[in-house]
Amino acid sequence: MRIRAAVLAITTATLLALTGCATDGDAVDSRPEPTPSAVPTASATSIATAKTGIPDAPVGTERAALLAALLAVSPAVVGADEDRTVAAARNQCSAIHGGAKDLDHSAAQRFAQGDTSISDAQGKAINEVLKKTLCP
Repeated sequence: MRIRAAVLAITTATLLALTGCATDGDAVDSRPEPTPSAVPTASATSIATAKTGIPDAPVGTERAALLAALLAVSPAVVGADEDRTVAAARNQCSAIHGGAKDLDHSAAQRFAQGDTSISDAQGKAINEVLKKTLCP
């Protein structure tokens, strides 16, 4: 992350220096016009999602439906912290799409909160819910 910030700072400084290099005293915009193929079509969040397999956080009815489906597996799966549960669901999507081994155990570990434990059988049910809702 620090390298990206440094490269961005150097690139910005170079571009700012070059914009003041007009030969006739007039500012010249030497940037090429963007072509339709060069115009970004996806947000930075969507690009990150595509690379990591982590979907955007669900909101509104999508979030409520996800939490209800996970609650049907077991109240212990949702626990007291719904935000933590949604974060665990998003991260588990990455494991599902990334071909991780032992997904059921991974889900059980990821969704356990506090003193509650989640079984691998519940982990399997969690994965089924996620494949149908958040990370098809």
